[in-house]
Amino acid sequence: LSKFSNIPKSLVRFTFGRGDLILTNAAIEYLNFSSYRLLAYADQRLDEISQIYLNRVIEEEIQKFNPSIVITMSDKDLNKDHICVSNSVKVATRSIYGTNIKFVLFGETPSSLWNYNELFTPNLFFSLEEKDMEFKVNTFQKYYTNEIKTSPDLRSIEAIWNLAKLRGNTIGSKFAE
Repeated sequence: LSKFSNIPKSLVRFTFGRGDLILTNAAIEYLNFSSYRLLAYADQRLDEISQIYLNRVIEEEIQKFNPSIVITMSDKDLNKDHICVSNSVKVATRSIYGTNIKFVLFGETPSSLWNYNELFTPNLFFSLEEKDMEFKVNTFQKYYTNEIKTSPDLRSIEAIWNLAKLRGNTIGSKFAE
């Protein structure tokens, strides 16, 4: 998101798990969101909500914020909340006539690499500098202390660097995401 520095940014956060509110507040401050809305659905429970209801919630948020870019998680993730939100975003943005939406982007998370049935295949990359990677890793270490694992786990610090190097190699850059 830092690559979109000249675009007003809005955030809609659906669920909150361990430390998520602190991380969300840090992201709001660092990325200079012009507006945001925090919805308090139970973490790891979105699959208990009707998909039609969730579609409507996301459609309403899109109408309120009128975004030009929508960024969400991929449905190739193992996290059920990520899959629910991803699928609802697809429904809510399928008919973009009369909206400001130019792009719908689906992002990669480390847990998406664990999905043995369908892997996330990125087709848009943002080149990162070493300072971007240091910030990303430091933020992960600061706010996701319970999520950090030891190598060779995909949530290890080494794996974060390695994935950024792999994505960078894909586009001829040192690092990318």
